Amino acid sequence: NTTYVASYHAPNGRYAINRDYFNLSYTNGPLTALAESTGGNGVYGYGPSGTFPNGSYRATNYWVDVTFTTTTAPSATPTATTTPPTATFTPTNTPTNTPTNTNTPSPTPAQCPCSLWPNNPTPAVAANDDVGPLEIGVRFQSSINGYITGLRFYKGMGNSGTHTGHLWTDTGTLLATASDDGTIAL
Repeated sequence: NTTYVASYHAPNGRYAINRDYFNLSYTNGPLTALAESTGGNGVYGYGPSGTFPNGSYRATNYWVDVTFTTTTAPSATPTATTTPPTATFTPTNTPTNTPTNTNTPSPTPAQCPCSLWPNNPTPAVAANDDVGPLEIGVRFQSSINGYITGLRFYKGMGNSGTHTGHLWTDTGTLLATASDDGTIAL
């Protein structure tokens, strides 16, 4: 599975946190936020918008989320069907019964659109007292192919200004950028 980083720039800090959240991985549907032991999670980087967040401290969840969707990724589950035996006669008049099994795929509905976090998260700290500009995010993987169609985050009191969201490869290659007007939140 490919690992991605979803992040946003908090120009005035005051971001939501839960310390020690990523001591274990967290899975919701096909999405998994990775455990701290896989190279760090709950990532951050101090600086201007577009700073790749590659630092990690105490497996902190900064409540950054993605909206994930897929257009054709239903999994196929084989369903066994049996064709009744048929008698086939050969010139020696010896009957041969030949039952055959045929696997027919039954589509399993996709679980998406979906996201990492519930629609009503409750961070331990809604607005951390750090007021420096920084990029904060989450490292995640998907078990199925699909598309990231949005980014959201928990917006505590004082986390103001225009926020710019980023989608990165795990090594820091920028894949996508989007900005809001300061009103979007989780």
